[in-house]
Amino acid sequence: MRKSLPVLITLGILLTAPALAEQSYLHNTDQGLIDLAAPVGTWWHELYPLYCAPWQLTSWIDNGDGVLSPSDCIDMTDAGGDVFWYHVDEVTVTVGMVNLGFPTLEIDTIYMDFLGGFAHYDEPIDDPVGTEWHEIHPTFCQGPYHVTAWHDNGDGLLSYCDTLVFAESMFPFHVLEVATDLILTGEGGPSAAEGSTWGRIKSMYR
Repeated sequence: MRKSLPVLITLGILLTAPALAEQSYLHNTDQGLIDLAAPVGTWWHELYPLYCAPWQLTSWIDNGDGVLSPSDCIDMTDAGGDVFWYHVDEVTVTVGMVNLGFPTLEIDTIYMDFLGGFAHYDEPIDDPVGTEWHEIHPTFCQGPYHVTAWHDNGDGLLSYCDTLVFAESMFPFHVLEVATDLILTGEGGPSAAEGSTWGRIKSMYR
């Protein structure tokens, strides 16, 4: 009697990781420099890619350091009430400014992000001279720009009504606002408030 040979059947399942989503840059509108230990409920204005879209930060999963920082997960709720889950790539500082060389022209506010990121978050607030920035709006990612001089309004901090001079510009800039900026990547899975770790892993391969 001929022996039957075992038959091995292998099912190959190819799991393809999702393509990297485009990063979003959001600028705080209700507090300026927010309390990083209490970010839930804060309001944000998208600078890029969809300029001027309003968002509210509605939930937060901390990475363990007690403040909003890179590698946290957050929910952002849009104007229509839809909730989206985001990974926090960076937390930095944005300045909104106008160029004093064109006082009679109707021009957009120029928004620049501090390139030092979360690790050096306080540096440009205490003394911006020597710091590097890049433009987010209206021309995305132009720069870097180097601050060579700072004329303070008297409060000892980078804030409204200060003047900044950049090495790359022949004209100074008038500061309109200084605020926390979030750089986010959309995850597309369950929300930060509801998704378990396993649920998030599974969502990456849907």
